Amino acid sequence: EIRKKMAKVNLCGKESGSIWTRKPAASSSDGLLFEVSNIKAGLTSQGRHLQFTRVAFGCHGNWFVSGDQQGNVYHFNMAKNRFKLVHRTGQACTALACCISRPSEVLVALSDYSIKCIDIESGELVATLRGHEASVKSLSLHSSGRFVLAVSSRDSVLWDLDSFARCRTLNGGQEVGVQEVLFQPMSNTILTCFKDDSIHAWEADSMDYRYQIQPPCGPA
Repeated sequence: EIRKKMAKVNLCGKESGSIWTRKPAASSSDGLLFEVSNIKAGLTSQGRHLQFTRVAFGCHGNWFVSGDQQGNVYHFNMAKNRFKLVHRTGQACTALACCISRPSEVLVALSDYSIKCIDIESGELVATLRGHEASVKSLSLHSSGRFVLAVSSRDSVLWDLDSFARCRTLNGGQEVGVQEVLFQPMSNTILTCFKDDSIHAWEADSMDYRYQIQPPCGPA
């Protein structure tokens, strides 16, 4: 009974609209509030499903952005019950992050190895960051909002979002394989995890090496 009231929206052929026509009721079993899909009519009864690849919430949690395999970026504002197509990049979205210091801007990493900064209010392209050697798979923002760490399977780059310039490239990724790079919350420490299960820490301001954590030897 509750499941029938769950809001569903198909984005096919729509650039904007309401997320739900009446106040939705969450499922009592899993808390599902609404379902978004992008299904184009096709030869089969189910049609062609255009998959979403990434999603990221804004800093206040009342809206989110999502990117699909064709590089379409959508903005969903749950407080205003509205969605809109923000930008068409033409490349599959591989990572997303919402800027902190400029809340109307989002970072969209794409399969052509670039990162685009897009204003979700105007839909305009603010800047394009280039220079990665593979598709960026994750983006981590500094608590100040000024810097972002972008990591691919081959490199990790610290970008300045004020100037959109490359600050540093963290070495060692190609030799042992970067798994993840992120800012430690509420600090200037950069944590990097490698395929050999080691964790390395740097000071973000000076890039001084701070410490290393090695995996335990033998059985736990």
